[in-house]
Amino acid sequence: MALLKSYSGFDPELIGYFADKKYRGLVLEGTGLGHIPINDLDEATHGHKETFRNLKRFIDSGGIAVMTSQCLYGRVDMDVYSAGRDLLKIGVLPGEDMLPETALVKLKWVLGQTRDAEKAKAMMLTNIAGEITERTATDAVIEQEL
Repeated sequence: MALLKSYSGFDPELIGYFADKKYRGLVLEGTGLGHIPINDLDEATHGHKETFRNLKRFIDSGGIAVMTSQCLYGRVDMDVYSAGRDLLKIGVLPGEDMLPETALVKLKWVLGQTRDAEKAKAMMLTNIAGEITERTATDAVIEQEL
């Protein structure tokens, strides 16, 4: 199991390592709405497509990848941008509003309960102990900041 914080230009071999070592679970701490850099756009982003290929290889080999957000009070919405939709297509699970550390603990627990990948994915998408909320209440966030 691993927790990986995403940032522009991170080494695609980080995810390749987890695939090669046969890790069963990976929580990605993505940016904003739940993205990692997967598109090669120019010289500075060279290698991002390798990140995508390695993540697909990880998932295709039976690994479970869960996307969370680095944003405080963040909720992933992987349908907004094409990168998120591409990640969903290869099987990355949206972690909703789970904190990355919470998603990691949950993934460890889920994989301890079952070896069936489909059942594990369904469990990750199910609110078990209040770790996922139906919607983020912005008024509660504003009150806390005051």
